[in-house]
Amino acid sequence: MKMQLKQRVAALTTTAAMVVGLGTAVVATATPASAVDVCMGSWYQNPALPYTLWTPTRTLSYNTNYDACVPNVQSRINQIYGNVLTVDGYYGSQTRAWVKRFQNDYSWCSFGVDGVVGRNTHTCLGYATDQAH
Repeated sequence: MKMQLKQRVAALTTTAAMVVGLGTAVVATATPASAVDVCMGSWYQNPALPYTLWTPTRTLSYNTNYDACVPNVQSRINQIYGNVLTVDGYYGSQTRAWVKRFQNDYSWCSFGVDGVVGRNTHTCLGYATDQAH
């Protein structure tokens, strides 16, 4: 019984899934046990943008653990500035530095430079990379 449970847990954590419903999305990915392996979010209206965009419900900032929401940020930074970041899900010093640069370049919709990806910065990243709305 214990082995079957471990196998089921392993199978679930190695499968990427996206469930969308009632304006909320959940993305599950394979990660270490100490990491955040689910990226939950909802639609958000950035006051500087003409439409709503999906954004994680939590703030993303410097952290040594894997976070399932970080690859989206890293990919969008790469779309804007070229392949400047490794898309690995770790919000390290390089990710923070590039987020600060983005916030400086797009201050009209990110509302400040702090190296933290909150809802305004995330939706601004979506806007800058033509995220579907």
